[in-house]
Amino acid sequence: MAKFLCLMQFCLILTLCSVSSVFSCRWNYRKFRQYHGNCLTLLRQMDTGTGGDRENGNIFDADWFIHHTHSQPVKQIWLVIQTLEEISSLLTEVDPVPWNKEQLNNFLSLLDYETEELRSCVPVRVRTNKRLSLYFKQLRGLIHNNMGDQINVWEQIRKELMDLLSLLESFPADYFANKPY
Repeated sequence: MAKFLCLMQFCLILTLCSVSSVFSCRWNYRKFRQYHGNCLTLLRQMDTGTGGDRENGNIFDADWFIHHTHSQPVKQIWLVIQTLEEISSLLTEVDPVPWNKEQLNNFLSLLDYETEELRSCVPVRVRTNKRLSLYFKQLRGLIHNNMGDQINVWEQIRKELMDLLSLLESFPADYFANKPY
């Protein structure tokens, strides 16, 4: 009888832990799209009006990124998290960014909020995506190699980030579709 009670307590604890992990995710797809849409709107509003020619076209390989929509949902979420962190890091490392400071701060706050909320949805950390890191390394190189033409470079980066964030907008839909809320 004692073994049975011990087994029942163990099952109860496991059940409570699994239920609490499901409810620890404070985020849902509707919220993600709302905040993500606000990020895109702010980024659009930070247009410097210079045109920002993309001499080499897009640096980002959208086909590679879209390929990840078929990966496991947890990996998708971690790719979104890493992307948001990389964007935030890029925009806070380099000063001055020639965009409206208030809009930039609001944009960074929204990115941080999205990142924290998404972190609450995935219990396990996935390995850093090296290809995404290399992409942001190229963007940093673009900034440092074109110090004389900062406004055009930042406009090109803004457009790159808009393309990237637009891809992210529908990315974790499968993950949220399986959540019981």
